[in-house]
Amino acid sequence: EVVGIIAGIDKPDANVERVARWLRLAGCKKIFPCSAITGEGLSDIIAYLEEGDKPDEKNDEKADNNRVRKQ
Repeated sequence: EVVGIIAGIDKPDANVERVARWLRLAGCKKIFPCSAITGEGLSDIIAYLEEGDKPDEKNDEKADNNRVRKQ
């Protein structure tokens, strides 16, 4: 999955909508606008990344099936 992060949303000349449009055109399914200065949006990115660390049952099944085939 392709993820886009828009940094600098706190800047006066930030054009978040335009950048989001470009990222969608590039194939991003998830887009996270954020600011390192204000912290806005960072919790969303962290939550998304932590969610990806959870074991996925489908991936576990695939890994198990691959182990069986190789033996």
